[in-house]
Amino acid sequence: MVIIFGCNYDKDIEGMLRQLQYGADKVIFTRSNSPRAVIPEELAEKFVEITDKMFQIAPNLSEALKLAKAPLTRKI
Repeated sequence: MVIIFGCNYDKDIEGMLRQLQYGADKVIFTRSNSPRAVIPEELAEKFVEITDKMFQIAPNLSEALKLAKAPLTRKI
């Protein structure tokens, strides 16, 4: 399962990130145009502190959707 995720600073960011680790094979962090939106790099940094799941960063929803459609690959 691929999840595209972004949220605002006034939300329970850590709580939501903890829940993402239980179902997602890959998470794509992005942001909306809202001035309250957390930057994707910050979400990814917090996610790495919680889990070792795969993630990617996209600057906007359009790019996040392109990444989500790309096949998952595993490095050997």
